[in-house]
Amino acid sequence: MSITIEVEHYRFLEQLSEQFEQLELDPFHQPLRNLNMYTSARNQFIGNIISLKEGAVNTEIVIQLKGDDQIVATVTGESAKRLGLKVSKEVYALIKASHIILMPPNSELEVSARNRLCGKVARVILGPVNTEVTLQLPGGNTLTATVTQEAVADLGIQVGNELCGIFKAPQVILAVKKGG
Repeated sequence: MSITIEVEHYRFLEQLSEQFEQLELDPFHQPLRNLNMYTSARNQFIGNIISLKEGAVNTEIVIQLKGDDQIVATVTGESAKRLGLKVSKEVYALIKASHIILMPPNSELEVSARNRLCGKVARVILGPVNTEVTLQLPGGNTLTATVTQEAVADLGIQVGNELCGIFKAPQVILAVKKGG
């Protein structure tokens, strides 16, 4: 009897896997299907490398996303070699929501963060301590930040507002497909 249950369980898992492959996934989950793994990074982008600058310790990588958006990442030279990074290679850029700082697009502040992605607030999820704010970027990607409720109040964040998410290049984690 237990062999029959195991066989049926295996068939069920196979069918579930097949159905998962056929799903239209939202922009957040689509990169995960391609990587065949899960991460705790809320922001996951796919793009192509358009520029590499090798330094003594780090390599600066510029990634073109859908639309006109770009992300700059810095990784060690050793990591760049291990990942086989080169111009035109497809890469995944992962950024934790807690690394994103929100600011108005017309802010007069100069910041040292290399990355600035601007869009409209698409969703605000209030939590007991922090709030999750998701921006819809012009190219079709989304960028999610977790900020304090005080920041939401101070910036007057509401759905439809224009905001920019900024983050530093070293906060970007890069991944590539094996053998890719």
